[in-house]
Amino acid sequence: ANEKGIMHRDLKPENVMITAAGVVKLLDFGLAKTGAARAATSRTEAGLAKTEMLVTTDEGRIMGTPEYMSPEQAVGEPLDVRSDVFALGIVLYEMLCGARPFGGTSTGRVLIAVARATPPSLREKLPEVDEATEAVVARCLAKSPGERFGSAGEVVAALSGLTTHSRREVEPGSGSRTGQPAKKVWLAAAGLVL
Repeated sequence: ANEKGIMHRDLKPENVMITAAGVVKLLDFGLAKTGAARAATSRTEAGLAKTEMLVTTDEGRIMGTPEYMSPEQAVGEPLDVRSDVFALGIVLYEMLCGARPFGGTSTGRVLIAVARATPPSLREKLPEVDEATEAVVARCLAKSPGERFGSAGEVVAALSGLTTHSRREVEPGSGSRTGQPAKKVWLAAAGLVL
């Protein structure tokens, strides 16, 4: 989608599925947008309101799931595909250590954390994660879009380029909500053991 200039704008675990064949599928393009601005009709807006979080600000409209928004998305600034890269970083962080990098007791606090807070080091949460993987995730989570990977494809290339030694098997989710260790699966597109 990124290679075609499409911004998903709501990348989160609920929208990522792995088929029985191990193929990763991205679902729910209801908030997706191409690089070109497009006026939405009132009917489209009414349909979107059923499935999205909408917050109106002086800067613009914020659409998506607050816990998986990029800083620029959290404050209603213009977006490009690097916003999805940030969300991918959040998903990878959560998959590896079982916790999101940004949190808060309210939607407003979550948005402030996304926009301003530095997340705990991935290795601080899960020491078994190697430095190379931590560096890839940290680059995804850079506050400035210019410091992130340019697309999800670049993230895949960076993760695929890690050596076998760098991709040690990690039992993720030790802090997961269920308390059960997550099942190990290959994130097929990235070659990252989960």
